[in-house]
Amino acid sequence: MTTELSGTWRLYYAENEVSPPELLSAKTENEISALCPNRIPAQVPGNFELDLMREGLLPDLFFGDNTLLAHELEYTHLWYCRSFACEEVNGNEILRFDGIDTAAEIFLNGSPIGTSDNMFIPHEFPALSLRPGENELVVHISPAVLKARQRAAGAASESALPYNFDSLTVRKAAYMYGWDIMPRIVSGGIWKDVTLFTPAPDRIEELYIRTREASEDHASLRIYVRLSLSHDRINDYSLRINGSCGESHFSHERRLWHTEFTVGLGIASPRLWWPRNLGSPSLYDVTAELLYRGEVVFTQKLRTGIRTVRLERTSYTDSQGSGEFRFIVNGEPFFALGTNWVPTDAFPSRMKDRLSRDLELLWDSGCNMVRCWGGGVYEDDKFFDFCDEHGIAVWQDFMMGCAIYPQTAEFAAMLAAEAESVVKRLRGHASLFCWAGDNECDESWLWGGTLDPNKSIPTRLAIPYILHLHDPWREYIPSSPYIDPEAFRAGKRNSLSEDHLWGPRDYYKGSYYTNSVAHFASETGYHGCPSPESVRRFISEDHLTPDSSDREWLVHASSMEADGRGPYDYRIKLMSDQVGVLFGSVPGDLESFALASQISQSEAKKFFIERFRIGKWRRTGILWWNLVDGWPQFSDAVTDWYGVKKLAYKTIRRVSAPVCGMFGEPQNGELPVVFANEFRSDVRLSFQVTDAQTHEVLLSREFECPANASAEVCRIPDSGGFRVLVIRWLCGGVQGVNHYVCGKPPYDLRLLSSLLKSEGLLDVSGFESV
Repeated sequence: MTTELSGTWRLYYAENEVSPPELLSAKTENEISALCPNRIPAQVPGNFELDLMREGLLPDLFFGDNTLLAHELEYTHLWYCRSFACEEVNGNEILRFDGIDTAAEIFLNGSPIGTSDNMFIPHEFPALSLRPGENELVVHISPAVLKARQRAAGAASESALPYNFDSLTVRKAAYMYGWDIMPRIVSGGIWKDVTLFTPAPDRIEELYIRTREASEDHASLRIYVRLSLSHDRINDYSLRINGSCGESHFSHERRLWHTEFTVGLGIASPRLWWPRNLGSPSLYDVTAELLYRGEVVFTQKLRTGIRTVRLERTSYTDSQGSGEFRFIVNGEPFFALGTNWVPTDAFPSRMKDRLSRDLELLWDSGCNMVRCWGGGVYEDDKFFDFCDEHGIAVWQDFMMGCAIYPQTAEFAAMLAAEAESVVKRLRGHASLFCWAGDNECDESWLWGGTLDPNKSIPTRLAIPYILHLHDPWREYIPSSPYIDPEAFRAGKRNSLSEDHLWGPRDYYKGSYYTNSVAHFASETGYHGCPSPESVRRFISEDHLTPDSSDREWLVHASSMEADGRGPYDYRIKLMSDQVGVLFGSVPGDLESFALASQISQSEAKKFFIERFRIGKWRRTGILWWNLVDGWPQFSDAVTDWYGVKKLAYKTIRRVSAPVCGMFGEPQNGELPVVFANEFRSDVRLSFQVTDAQTHEVLLSREFECPANASAEVCRIPDSGGFRVLVIRWLCGGVQGVNHYVCGKPPYDLRLLSSLLKSEGLLDVSGFESV
């Protein structure tokens, strides 16, 4: 029996200071309604602010400076109530909440059945007070900001972002407290589905298939199984496993001697799973059947990929440039071309609705890797299924970011329970390449002085312990970037093999970017103003002029104070300064400003990606920041919250092509012409270089680019002055195009945009007035 309990509920809400003790201890809707007059319909999954907006009690929080109104709602208690019928009761029913945000008490027919204090993971409670006929379910969610005050983080937790100290002791998405990419909306609600079900008496609790070793000729698998059985005589049970991928098959059947065991299997000529560009992401369809006295009593289906992944890594890069950070897949080095995945909506209940659109963006943009950032939430199964099927490698952070999290036993236990749930859910995905303990927390240990991040209990003890129990074969990076004991002792923070390349955000070809020694950039970005059409959807008409001190522009750069004292007030000026560096001045009208900003972003991200591709294998991967916004804002994302692509989106797609022609930086009056090839075989191509302004053909040639490598073809003269070079190539029937802007800024905005447009490299839709 499974009963879906999502849909329309009844929501009561009251601010903490005006809530009498009797209301806070209420267990039934009658008790709540007698003391709380505020009642509205609510959607589950949902967030209570969305319900208030739907009922006209709150304006659109994404428009103007309305987001600031959410701060007054942080102290609100929520009571979600609903009734449901149940025809039969057997005493084994389970009530499952896939996601509650965050601290909640659950009552069934007036009886407490459980509590929750973690929004990231499901919670299951025996429905012991369930009865035939009508039932009443009540969920009381307390304000997270007040819950945080009941737990001490300790003096060691001295580092956090300004808006985020109250997030440290609560297992709730850090971005919701305010980030440089998100507003502060400390929401609450039942943000995922709710179901009532009866588990099968005989069932497979865990089925985990991993690859021990793999080659084109042979693969060795290990299959871990844990069962729940209703009968004592275990020899009456057997397990049958079958897997197939095209013409390749494997099978195993055995009588049981215990409810927990591991099976070893060998497969001749397996179909290997490869990440995008290196090969096909072959998946085996697996069926596992539990039999009792020869009859199937439980069936589980899943998909698995046969592949090996290991990480070659050094602590830092030495003065000669020696070091390493690269993934090896099935024995082949893997060059990562990807992005960072951040929450796709400030309200987590809506993320699933946007997932299909955003996954298509992930694929279309050319990514072969994605990093799930530690300030958000763990993504839905659909996300990982998509990455499995499309050969997109996943780097998965645990949900901690930019802080020294509590070093207490209580916090370690909370995190361990979370990690166990997440690891067991995700470990079977072929696309999952590595776990990372957090986002930039190692760096946070250095903010206040010289604390050693390798003493972090959450990332050096709690998480590794869980991984040792449940997924010890997968790569684990304690933090991103990771300052290991050797790097810490040597003081090599600025020479890490894997790093986040942010720096001063000045000219994108400035010394910070060109002198970086990182082998792998797991974050790097550059601002780009959304299209004028999009800006008009979230900024008031009388605030549309670009202004680094404008209240609404500041709010939509995630400054949650908007009085000139917020920690993120700098972000509009930063975006303007980037425009000024490239074009010599900052346009005063929205259309010209947005165009200049988007060209600036497009050229910057193109340069970052090309620098790493040209330097392959001295460089081994780049994950740019970021694919899509989680609310309407001025940011580094290449797609805004409405789904409108910035100019950088198509540029990134072009320079992420598996075979790509590029120009290196001038050397002794010459420009290197370089091709990168991400395939595992050599490719033959023809190409031509032209001047966009004179249309002169400067070079025309054929070239064979070696497998999984970059290679310099030749060099062409460079006068040092402004011109736009265009390189077009044909490889295996697929055409490609790229460009290079010669000379040093400032450039003429109209001339540059005109030349790029004439070559089909700039879509000026929305900028016609410029």
